[in-house]
Amino acid sequence: MLQEYAELKGGRLLSLEFENSTKYLLWECKLGHKWKASALAVMGKKSDAGSWCPKCPKKTNSLKISLDDIEMDD
Repeated sequence: MLQEYAELKGGRLLSLEFENSTKYLLWECKLGHKWKASALAVMGKKSDAGSWCPKCPKKTNSLKISLDDIEMDD
């Protein structure tokens, strides 16, 4: 289940043993970043969405513009 979750995210679970949801495991994202986190931290729980690679930028739907991007009428 954990390896399948990692594959859905484009990465993989490098740890070979799983004790419980709070023990640290070694993960790798699709860009090759490696980090240690528990299954609970990565997959989340009912009240928390969890998080994937801490080094990859978070996807946001927000639009970022600067004042240089805005045309002003004289």
